[in-house]
Parts: sequence; structure tokens; C-alpha cells
Amino acid sequence: MNVISRGIKNALRSPLRSGAIVLMLAISIGLILSMLVARGSVSAKIDEVKSTAGTSITISPAGVMGFAGGGDALTSAQLTSIKNTPHITSTSASLSDQLSTTDTNLTASLELGNFGARMQRFEGSGSTANGESAPTSTNSTSTRPAPTPRTSVTGTTNPNSVSTNGSDLNITSGVTIDGTSSALIALVGSDLATKNSLTVGSTFTAYTKTITVKGIFKTDNKFQDSGIIMPLATVQTLTDQSGAVTSVVAKVDSSDNVSTTVT
Repeated sequence: MNVISRGIKNALRSPLRSGAIVLMLAISIGLILSMLVARGSVSAKIDEVKSTAGTSITISPAGVMGFAGGGDALTSAQLTSIKNTPHITSTSASLSDQLSTTDTNLTASLELGNFGARMQRFEGSGSTANGESAPTSTNSTSTRPAPTPRTSVTGTTNPNSVSTNGSDLNITSGVTIDGTSSALIALVGSDLATKNSLTVGSTFTAYTKTITVKGIFKTDNKFQDSGIIMPLATVQTLTDQSGAVTSVVAKVDSSDNVSTTVT
């Protein structure tokens, strides 16, 4: 009791000093609380960044690059294995194909340069979609059809995955499509739509089927804006490639887990 009573008497004897001590303690506690709150906010922001930045993994079939290579497309079983990998939160799958003049009534909007023409110089078709004879190449001693530009088709479960800036696909008119459906519908790139006078509600033929245009998109990328986006299952059916996938983009829950997930 002597110690307690002496402490009380000392505090009452110098109220100014006691008040200053109490004030310093209050300030210290306030600073500690502020730092704890700030630390919590910073940690939450770091976790948010880790969950959104650098978390995409692109998986392609071995031996395949673009439309070249001798590998085989990924299968449904492999896609299931990817989805079941720890730390993967979502996946978007796609199947790429190309429409030649015999596959569609569309006129390709992407012109072939010298390099592109060389890559397609062994095109085997000798007629156009209208049944006319295709022009022949004069750059070879043998007669073969001259290369013609093709229209790229992307079947995907997530049309936004085709966007080139990381955000949602820019639909300039109409609406987007459900990538998980199997309907005969499509999004058409702005350049291709202009070339063929297509608008929302227009139809075109592809793989002998009539496809309805649901929307027009623009990415400011000549290759993308000259192509078509359709539901994955639709392209798989039209091209007789049931379950085939040529690219998968997997999202990981945190950038900290990307390395182990890839392994």
C-alpha cells in the first residue's frame, strides 16, 4: 500500500507532469493503432495486387506454335487436369482455326504481304467459294493456286480473353456472346465487318452453316480485328474437333504461387 499511496501522492503533487505523461502515452497508443491500421491496409492492397497482376499462365500443346507445328491439340482430360491443379481459380480455353475461301462466303480483310504469301504458297485448293478457278502463282516452275488470305476463327469459353489490353473486349455494337454455349453465333472484328458490310443481325456462312452476327468488336489490332470469335463448343463441332483445345489461359490465386503452379 505504501508504494501505491506514494505513487498517488506524487501524481497529485505534480499534475502538470502527470498530464504530460498521460498525453504522451495517449499519443503513443494512437500512433501504434494508426500504424496497425495502415499496415493492414497495405497488406490487403499487396494481396489484391498479387491476386490480379502476373497471375496468368498460358498453356499450349507441345510442338504447336500458332498454326504451325506437328503437335496435337489439348484434350478434355488435360483441360480437367489443369482445372484441378492447386491454386488455379479459373480457366479460359480456346480453339483456333482458319477459314479458306472454300469454307466461307466472307472476304478476308487481312491482306497477305510477301511473307504471308510465302507461308501459304502450298495452299491446296484450286477453286474459290464461288466455284471459280483460283489464280495461279507464277513464282514457281509448277502450276499451283496462288495463296489467298484466310480468316481466323477463335472458339473460346471467354470472349474477353481475346482482348489485347487485358480488359473486357470492346464491343462497338451489339452484345457479347456466351462462350459456354454451342449456338451458331459470332462476334466479328471491325475490319472484317467493314470489308463484308456486316452489322448486328447479319448472317454469313462458315463450314456450310449459317452464322448470326451478335456483335462487332474492335481491339486496334489488325489481326484480331480481321477475325471471328465464336463459342468454343461451336467451333469444336463445326471443325469436327470434339474436345480439342489449342490454348488455355489459367488464373492463379496469387503471384506467389505461379512458379509452383507452373511446375
